Amino acid sequence: MGWECDKLKSSGSGNLSLGSDSALSVLSNQASPGGMAAFNVGGDAFYASIYSSFQMPRRKPVSGKQRKTELQVKRAIKRGVPPETVTSSRGSSTDRGRGGIHRRGNRPVRANIDASRRLESSFVKFSPELLEEAKRKASSLIIKRPIAAEKRLFPTSTDNDNEARKLIVPRRPKWRYDMSKKEVESNEVANFKRWLDETDHIIQDWKADVSAKDNLLRPGRDSGSAIPSSGSQALVDDSDHMPYAPPLFERNLEVWRQLWRVIEVCEVLLVLVDSRCPPLHYPASLNAYLLSYRPLRKVVFVLTKVDITGPKRSYLWKEYLRKTYPSIRVVTVESYLKKDSGEGQGKRVIKEPYIPGELRSELVRTLREVHNELCTPPPHISSDASKLANWSPVVIPNIDWNAVVNATDSDITHDRSLLPTDADDEDSPDVESTRIKEFLSVGLIGQPNVGKSSLLNALFGHHKVKASKTPGKTKHFQTLFWSKQVRLVDCPGLVFPSFTDLEMQVLAGILPISQIPAIPSSIYHALQYLPLESILMLQHPAEKDGMLEDKRTWRAGMQPNTKSTATRQWTAMDVLTAFAEKNGWITAKAGRPDINRAGNYILRALAEGRIKWAFYPPDTVPSTLAEEDKGQGIWIQGEGEDIAAHASSDRGEESGQSLTDSEDDDIPTSESTGDDAVKDATPIDFGMQNSQGVDGIQWPRKYRSFTSHDTFNAELSRIADASELKSPERKFICHTATFQPFMAPKPGAKPSEDRHVFQIWDLPSGKWSMAAVFDGHAGEEVAEYTHVALPTQIRLALEALDVAKVSPQSISEILAKAIEEIDKSIGDELKALLPKTFENLDEEALKKLVNDQESGSKVYNACIRCMRGSTAIIALIDPGMQNLWVANLGDCQAVLVEYPAEKTDFTAAVLSSPHNARVDKEVQRVQLEHPGEREAILNDRVLGAIAVTRALGDFTFKLPAVYTTKLFVNVNLGYRMHSKVEEFIPRNLTPPYVSATPDVIHRTLKGSMSVGGRTTYALVLCSDGLTDPYYSRGWTTDRIAQHFASLCSKSSGKEWDGLGGNLALHLCKDALGERLEEQSRNLTVDLDFQHLDDTTAIVLSW
Repeated sequence: MGWECDKLKSSGSGNLSLGSDSALSVLSNQASPGGMAAFNVGGDAFYASIYSSFQMPRRKPVSGKQRKTELQVKRAIKRGVPPETVTSSRGSSTDRGRGGIHRRGNRPVRANIDASRRLESSFVKFSPELLEEAKRKASSLIIKRPIAAEKRLFPTSTDNDNEARKLIVPRRPKWRYDMSKKEVESNEVANFKRWLDETDHIIQDWKADVSAKDNLLRPGRDSGSAIPSSGSQALVDDSDHMPYAPPLFERNLEVWRQLWRVIEVCEVLLVLVDSRCPPLHYPASLNAYLLSYRPLRKVVFVLTKVDITGPKRSYLWKEYLRKTYPSIRVVTVESYLKKDSGEGQGKRVIKEPYIPGELRSELVRTLREVHNELCTPPPHISSDASKLANWSPVVIPNIDWNAVVNATDSDITHDRSLLPTDADDEDSPDVESTRIKEFLSVGLIGQPNVGKSSLLNALFGHHKVKASKTPGKTKHFQTLFWSKQVRLVDCPGLVFPSFTDLEMQVLAGILPISQIPAIPSSIYHALQYLPLESILMLQHPAEKDGMLEDKRTWRAGMQPNTKSTATRQWTAMDVLTAFAEKNGWITAKAGRPDINRAGNYILRALAEGRIKWAFYPPDTVPSTLAEEDKGQGIWIQGEGEDIAAHASSDRGEESGQSLTDSEDDDIPTSESTGDDAVKDATPIDFGMQNSQGVDGIQWPRKYRSFTSHDTFNAELSRIADASELKSPERKFICHTATFQPFMAPKPGAKPSEDRHVFQIWDLPSGKWSMAAVFDGHAGEEVAEYTHVALPTQIRLALEALDVAKVSPQSISEILAKAIEEIDKSIGDELKALLPKTFENLDEEALKKLVNDQESGSKVYNACIRCMRGSTAIIALIDPGMQNLWVANLGDCQAVLVEYPAEKTDFTAAVLSSPHNARVDKEVQRVQLEHPGEREAILNDRVLGAIAVTRALGDFTFKLPAVYTTKLFVNVNLGYRMHSKVEEFIPRNLTPPYVSATPDVIHRTLKGSMSVGGRTTYALVLCSDGLTDPYYSRGWTTDRIAQHFASLCSKSSGKEWDGLGGNLALHLCKDALGERLEEQSRNLTVDLDFQHLDDTTAIVLSW
């Protein structure tokens, strides 16, 4: 039926007529009860029905603000937390949204909404200038192809450097049960703010250093170059790398509190790491935090997403982690199983929570082994029958592990009403002792999006907790019972502080892609490792533009642009543009390719594993890399193969050798410069009492001035007891010097408190070299004891170490453990000699006990040793001379000078950080361990009494306060009658205040090569007596290091020849002053105690 709607004519009575053939009378709305218009169709109702189908409400204009509010309401309803401010029109009691009708009465209150938002992760924002610069560079920097083979290895991070070790995980301040909630939270907020400021400062300093040194560019920065322009000149660019974007880390205190709580309640921690790049998910800050946590938690690595990486890479990473962290077990897991596609499903992949039976059994078996260790008394307990009788495990001793393996959700019948709540834990001091006997708590921690919640669902076989591809889905720690005796605690993911590049963090998927504004730089970084243009099968934009231009402007004699995509040079912006055009993603207003949407999609595909990729461990042999196609980077094109057959490697036979054998074999007798060298020295009495020096400075004591450098050098050599030790086999030359700057030891003057040692050990794993300086304070007893006992302890630990398990981490742990054990032995010796109830003795009995020097003097000597202290710097070099470890405790220093073979200049690196009360990091550590104690650091000293914050000995600051108030205060200190013990007793509330935990630095060496007669390396170890004179001149640590390097590089000159070529003596002389007069005064000033501190230097060159 054809008809034409010409026009609508309005009649005077309000009726409307349609067309000319039929009249449709429309009654007024008032005449219709339902408010709908009635039609008088004149016998034909069909036209009326068609007209009514065209009748629709008029679209109302909506402002941008109103539209934004509506979208916020819809999204809030989908999340289940609609904002309280949302109200419908005319006071309606319901709101209609995309999810249906929601009554406002069922909405969560404002407190719950705020609590949910408080648990959202927080990160630093980027400046618009940086983002604009990144977008500009993404259009100009060419991506190198093919991808180099070394790109498939995980890039060596800076976590082993000295700067990275400054990054720490915030610690929960100590608290007492009598503290109010407000006091506890106030301490946490204050300490967290200090940590945040310090971490920002460290990263900013590192940022400035990275930006200033071209040789420290991040991976990919050296890969770009400016694209030539179409003209004769290249496109001008101020740099050939992407602008630096600082790494992100968690800045929300509420999220850190979740981690603190999980670690507190759990005895075992499963650290989940993505098998595509495990080191990124276990930074040095987290490792240091877990190692220093007390009581120590058992840690297990869980490699997730092995279904992406495949068996080959998963196995290699498993072995790498075992070598790097020998004390930590490693297991692998899968969390999902792909379902077969059903009818109407299309290409969508549906996954169900699932963990293979063998992987589940491996995880349970590992937990069982860890549990057995927790139930086994440690050696120091098992060797003592009395202690063993009183010892009991901190966990439930008997667990039915078969029930854990076969557990299902229906099998769990534990009465949760009997479990303590968080409030109970905070208020009851006995809650831990009553709760731990009921079940074993296993915590799941790690960075966002590593699969913690997914693993929980897989263990239970169905969706037990919410899991999402978006990082940060878990907001609050949650507990689930795996069985009646095993509890799992899921912790929200945290981005731990590290120096990992922001772009690498984005690639690994630990940051929410939707919140990352630096998309171009992230894509550029990904292109350094992945051929995205090939993976996505993209056509270069220039090729497409060229084809359109040729078709449009073809003329005779012109050649079409037929250059193939494969031979073109790509930029990150080319990839984004090509992918956006391929998918038809165009911006609404300008009609340009939507590069932000394209970049967002690509980054999500990389993070979620839709584009499969994985790094190889840094120690992967080249032959393994050669098995795959070259030029494809870390892209995984197919399934990995099973390489379990490559598991074992031969282990060498171990053999022992005594300490004396190794010393006699490789180190000759030292040759001192001795007294013979100064027989003809004639020092002159230049200054008199209260005389005026040549530089106009008044000195209240006599000193001797030398007329020439020859006589001064001879006297310095005699006083310093300089020596030179050579090891031809290992090409070592060790120069040493130690002295006190005064004319001669006098009756009543204290002896030198410094000690030093250099040894070479022939062990089953090869010949190890060790050098150390011990700087005693308040007496020489601790330095004398430790300079003999500590090398022996380290040697024995290296002898017992399995050759196949030698790794930088294992050696670092050996050094740290040896230092802590030697320090502990000092206090244990005193405890073993004292009566168990010594605090009940009266003052006279205590004085007689501690000062009895007739019956062996054991208690007196033990007390004296506990009251003395010593700082230390220890260096260890492996048999291959490829690795250097430096352990620092206190204010000694280590400087490594390197002379590259291809350069004529040198580099100097400081390998130690001072531990004293003037260093902000150390002050913060002490304050965090003793919250609320304002005088823990007083006048730049611990308790106002001691400058160093870490040392061997000094048990007046370590043992319980009763030892100080009852014991040490009554000790007769001999020649130093004045004691400061009485001064800090009121402040000694919660010891220990001084720590014996060292900083251990590992440094990879490049090998020994001779450059122009100079050795490749020179390692300087010294006490603070050598560096303090420079600090008094206003020098920085880096300037001192460069100065040491410059002095070590000198090999000629009159002053140098007079010191017999001893590098250590040369450094000591320079520290005494710049002019001969100043050097003479500082060396020989006639004081009861030295003007300068005891000075010791070791220069080890090879």
